[in-house]
Amino acid sequence: MRTDWCVTQSRGDETASVAKHLAVTGTVTSALFWILDLGCWVESGIWNLKSEISNPGIWNFRAKEQDELMIIVAADTSTQAGSVALRKSGGKVLEEPLPKGRPHSETLLPAIDALLAASGVKRRDVTALAVGVGPGAFTGLRVGLATVKGWAMASSLQLAPVPSLDAVAFPLLARGESVLVCGDARKGELYAAFYPGMDDDGLPRCEGDVALIKPQSLLHFCRERSVRDVAVVGTGLDLVRETVKEVAGLTPGDDAYAHPGASAVLSLGERLLSLGRSVEPSQLVPCYVRAPDVVDTSHVP
Repeated sequence: MRTDWCVTQSRGDETASVAKHLAVTGTVTSALFWILDLGCWVESGIWNLKSEISNPGIWNFRAKEQDELMIIVAADTSTQAGSVALRKSGGKVLEEPLPKGRPHSETLLPAIDALLAASGVKRRDVTALAVGVGPGAFTGLRVGLATVKGWAMASSLQLAPVPSLDAVAFPLLARGESVLVCGDARKGELYAAFYPGMDDDGLPRCEGDVALIKPQSLLHFCRERSVRDVAVVGTGLDLVRETVKEVAGLTPGDDAYAHPGASAVLSLGERLLSLGRSVEPSQLVPCYVRAPDVVDTSHVP
């Protein structure tokens, strides 16, 4: 799994502007989560003001039993089909899609709260977060990253950034298949990434960097990376479906694998955390590949 290219592909003023946007949004979201977490503690009676005054050393808003139980929440908002997922240590992954037809900014937090309630988990019980960092829709990515960043900041949670195309490829890679992911990058372009298999750490192995290509350049991309005997999946498959059908060694995959599922983000996030590859909230950045349509005007008089 490659994560370094995610940072280096966004450059210059665009990167500074996006970082500033996410920092501000994340701080606001962090304040919201801190207030909500505080409410949970007060409501449950765990925060006892008298004991705090008599024993300042127990000023700790984190329940100690969290060390004994891993509860991870994951989200991906890089495409229109966003989703959230949750797993308790060693348990079954629970995944829910975000409601269709509404922006992720309106549906993500309610979906997380609904999933927590259905699992019998309170927000303060969560111990780690994972999030799909793209590439994908710029606005959707900002919503997901700002929400997770704010939560991680407010509750001091472990945080795992998962490339969204890795999450698309993961279910097929886990079955031993090689995968070519073609994501719809809009503007008549594709995000293309070839995964011949898993690496030695049990993570998706991307051959080279994710490329931003025109649909008619797909065959050139495949020749450069010796792509053969692969399933082609992703939100951009329809843009190259006829080409894929005509080329030996390329097979259109099932549309069920088109979008990065939060369950795959969760599984990969767990693996990253087990390898010690968590990041600080300030280090969480989107993988845009194409420079975002954001201009930093803070220096303009």
